[in-house]
Amino acid sequence: MRLLLPCLFLFVGFSGFAQNLTGGFTYDGEARTYNVFLPEAYAPGVSLPLVINLHGFGSDAGEQRSYSGMNLVADTAGYLVVYPQGLNRQTSFGGSGNSWNAGFGTEVDDVGFLSELIDRLWTTYDIDLSRVYATGMSNGGYMSYELACSLSDRIAAIASVTGSMTLETFSDCAPERPVPVLQFHGTADLVVPYNGIPPFSRPLEEVIDYWTTHNACPAAADTIEVADSNPNDGSTVTHYVYSDCAAATAVEFYKINGGGHTWPGAFPLPFGSTNQDIRATPLILEFFGRHTHPAPRAGTTLTATREPAGLRPLAITPNPTDGPLQLTLPQDGPVTLEVLATTGRRLLTARRSGASTLLDLSAYPPGIYLLRLRYPNGSYLRRLVRQ
Repeated sequence: MRLLLPCLFLFVGFSGFAQNLTGGFTYDGEARTYNVFLPEAYAPGVSLPLVINLHGFGSDAGEQRSYSGMNLVADTAGYLVVYPQGLNRQTSFGGSGNSWNAGFGTEVDDVGFLSELIDRLWTTYDIDLSRVYATGMSNGGYMSYELACSLSDRIAAIASVTGSMTLETFSDCAPERPVPVLQFHGTADLVVPYNGIPPFSRPLEEVIDYWTTHNACPAAADTIEVADSNPNDGSTVTHYVYSDCAAATAVEFYKINGGGHTWPGAFPLPFGSTNQDIRATPLILEFFGRHTHPAPRAGTTLTATREPAGLRPLAITPNPTDGPLQLTLPQDGPVTLEVLATTGRRLLTARRSGASTLLDLSAYPPGIYLLRLRYPNGSYLRRLVRQ
């Protein structure tokens, strides 16, 4: 699905200290890019949750940011949000475009890419690894389910909007733990039909049954008919809540009766009714806020290029610091030392040699910085916190 957005939505900015940043790295020989939103609440020493927000098929990171409207809500709720960019590929169902390989036959390792993205963001920013979440629209919703199946050691909970599970994801799904799941889907969705696309995509009720079974939820849901506060939107909402599941998880399903292939609460698109009785984005963040990962995989600090092996570890003390730092360098000999802003802008370049050196950040305002050491045989990248 390609989102056709009015230009005014592509240039929305935020005041205060909230920031929209861009980044990228090479994974499996491909240049991969992403957009990051840092909320105003982001500050050194305060770990915030991370939401991976995935675009639909044929869409892109910028359109997903605009269409979901997540930055404004995330700024209030204190979430970092990353909008990764899928690769343009031919899929097994015949279409080509920017996509996520959640059983779409593109042979792209998007699970590996997104796992490395978590580590790279953790290396750069102060992220609570017990509160890493995935959501997405359409193909992004499919990918959210793929992450719940394949990356359950990192993803605390997922939310799918108009997505489902492909037969491949459904058949191979083997999460290591119960995973909280939230689903929004319209019964009149013509792009990802409610009753599935045999044999490619599973019916939504089968998807919900899978997760309620896996999470050991009660057999019956609490059913809530949401007030039809906007009778002109052509749809109503039934909310199914499976609570008291194993490991304090839950499964929730917002069935949009008469709803199309759209994000509830967003501006209308030509893909059927857009329900306005609920707003998916704040509901997603509220759902995520109730769930943390009981034992997330430890983060891996990643370097900009390659880190020399078999040498003494790089030590930085103290970190966080109120200014002065003592660096124990991993190897002797000449090294180029760089201090970078989180945007990648170089703030300091210096040459050093020997086993240790001093670095003083007193001239810089409190915040997050990156230290990069460049040796002839490789480089190191570490996060610095200036209190």
